[in-house]
Amino acid sequence: MRRLGSITLVQHMLLSVRPWLISCLWNLCIYGCSLMMVLCPSLGSAAEQAELEYAKGVVEYGKGNYLEALEHFRTVVALTPEDPNARFYLGLTQNRLGEFGSAITQLEKTLQLDPSLRYTHYHLGIAYFQEQRFSEALPQFQRAAEFDPQNAAVQFYQGYTLYQMKQYRDALPPFERSIQMDAALVQSAQYYRGVSLFTLENDAQARVAFEAVRAVDATSTIGQNAERYLEALKARERERRWWQVQGGVSFQYDDNVISEPNTISISRQSDGSMVFDIGAKVFPVRQALWDVGAGYDFFQSVHFSLHDFDIRSHAFSLFGRLKVEPVTFRLSTSYALTALDNARFSETLTLQPSATIKQSETFLGLVALQYRPENFSNDVPAGQLAAVRGRDGWNVRVGYDQFWLFNNKRSYARLGYHYDTQRSDGSDWDYNGHEVSLGVQTPLGAGLTLDVNGTYYRFDYQNINSFSCCYQPDTRGLGDLDLANDTQKRTDNRFTAGVALSRDFGPYVTLSAGYVHTSNQSNIPFFDYRRNLVTLAVSGRY
Repeated sequence: MRRLGSITLVQHMLLSVRPWLISCLWNLCIYGCSLMMVLCPSLGSAAEQAELEYAKGVVEYGKGNYLEALEHFRTVVALTPEDPNARFYLGLTQNRLGEFGSAITQLEKTLQLDPSLRYTHYHLGIAYFQEQRFSEALPQFQRAAEFDPQNAAVQFYQGYTLYQMKQYRDALPPFERSIQMDAALVQSAQYYRGVSLFTLENDAQARVAFEAVRAVDATSTIGQNAERYLEALKARERERRWWQVQGGVSFQYDDNVISEPNTISISRQSDGSMVFDIGAKVFPVRQALWDVGAGYDFFQSVHFSLHDFDIRSHAFSLFGRLKVEPVTFRLSTSYALTALDNARFSETLTLQPSATIKQSETFLGLVALQYRPENFSNDVPAGQLAAVRGRDGWNVRVGYDQFWLFNNKRSYARLGYHYDTQRSDGSDWDYNGHEVSLGVQTPLGAGLTLDVNGTYYRFDYQNINSFSCCYQPDTRGLGDLDLANDTQKRTDNRFTAGVALSRDFGPYVTLSAGYVHTSNQSNIPFFDYRRNLVTLAVSGRY
């Protein structure tokens, strides 16, 4: 059967007839060839057999019977391995069956045999794309676009490949061309165009793209994802104001009220409290890639009965951020003044650099360092030794948290390790600490978000503790020193587990409820305690 260029004579004839005649004509062709081979055995050469198998394969491919077509085209390639058309159809059929690796082999061979078959580039690009070999898929789609610039699918996949390669700016023009060429591709092309614009922080155009996706079909999966991006754009718009305020009020019930950090007083009593906090930030410079700002935070807890444990603090901060893909650097410094029962308790200065590393689309790492000098007021009770009870000093904390995003990046799991060391004027407080923590946050139904977390913290104190001899369970406060009989270094193993449910009401208000259990197991009885804390809170931001 004679070939005309890249197609057979029969294929050429079929292009000029109505589609309903195709099956009849192909069947007549096949039966005619079969009859000729029976009547004239000399015509039954390998080439003629290949023509017959080729015709059968095209018929089965046209019917969607890809497994049957596959066998016919394999036979043709075995009989005439230098036939580029047979190689092309074999690769095309393997693409349909998901055998992309095999399809690549056949389609590459097609172009080696006949480079003029330029429509092969598109199908070879699809095979590379499905194998996630994006850098190899891209030149194939580019050549296909040169050959057929009005092919909307070629334009879409060219943009989609650039999107997968994170070349978001280059992906925009082919997406836009595919939108203009084919209405059927509008929703998909607008969605990935919108995500590209969102990543580039071109929020105005991203919003238009996602609204176009929603207009096509808001109930589809892609329409619902576009709605989430629209909500994220609203949140980002709020975050980019040159000022922000936030605050909250909560009711807490604590079955063992404790003054922290590092447990200087344990009440062994339960009480409720109201907690108020408010904060504000201003951003003299706020750009997509960097910002600089200042903030103030106020905190006040008021117990119903145990007012010795009321805490008030004022914190002033300066901070900055610099984004250099794939790393975001942050640096903050803050000064905090804390009062306990209306009496000045401590002042701290905290310096904290950190780096968030985007390892992939679903994995993030956070490296953080913290240095905090501390000065405590009246930290040595009358009659006590400063060399034992003095708490002034410094703390250094360094650690790493690994985040895994899942559920379309709506949920995350976190695993972290932190090491910290405390050095102070008195021997009671020096320690080295090791903290391992984990947590999961995920949305539930009805707008609820679940947060579950747990922590193991080990404190290895460096000196003999002044409570290791003679602590009496009913003694409150630091008690009396008996250095001659103290023999033990303090070791604490603290286990903390918490669960919280929260729900946003509009963009500005959140209601939440939480429970935290703490078990501090210490070899020094004074520091051994259990604690359960229940919180109901409402918070707002603008």
